[in-house]
Amino acid sequence: MAGAIEYPVRTPAAYWVVFGALCALCLAAVGALLPYLRLASLSQLALLLGLAVAPALYLRVSREYRGSGAIRLALGSIVVPDLRGQPLTFTSDDVRVTVTPVAVRFTLFGIGVGDLARGKVIEVVGPAGQRRLSTLALAEPDHGEALIEDLERVLRGEAPRGPSAPPVWRPPKPLERYEEELERELAALD
Repeated sequence: MAGAIEYPVRTPAAYWVVFGALCALCLAAVGALLPYLRLASLSQLALLLGLAVAPALYLRVSREYRGSGAIRLALGSIVVPDLRGQPLTFTSDDVRVTVTPVAVRFTLFGIGVGDLARGKVIEVVGPAGQRRLSTLALAEPDHGEALIEDLERVLRGEAPRGPSAPPVWRPPKPLERYEEELERELAALD
């Protein structure tokens, strides 16, 4: 693919640290409960089974944070690596791309105390298959916005510009009704 822009993808190290900690915690809990298996109630056996499958469940529900290879964008073409690193090739004519922001909400006693933005999940769907990939899985996580802009360009039929391209000027968003009212009142005070 001549003129293709590449965004390298890799599984973040923190992902494997969390997986290892979850495995260690589950093994320790299962090991502590095994001597009492004969005396366990049904709810305790369900807890034991839940602890045993927790690492596999974690791998199953967090696929968008795993990957290897590179996302390649060219005029009319999007190539995304699957979980094994094999390329899935989509043409801009028959692909649907959805971008969803991810945020973690922190609560204290049931009251929300803050949100932490955790990248964006990009879903690419087409005849070649489907792939969800987080911007946190990029080798350079700060290239997430550039990747999303390049995906939009490719879908519009334009050539991608890459992560080091100068930013494009965008007109300011129109003010919402409350902001317009505030601006009028502040102007009246002057």
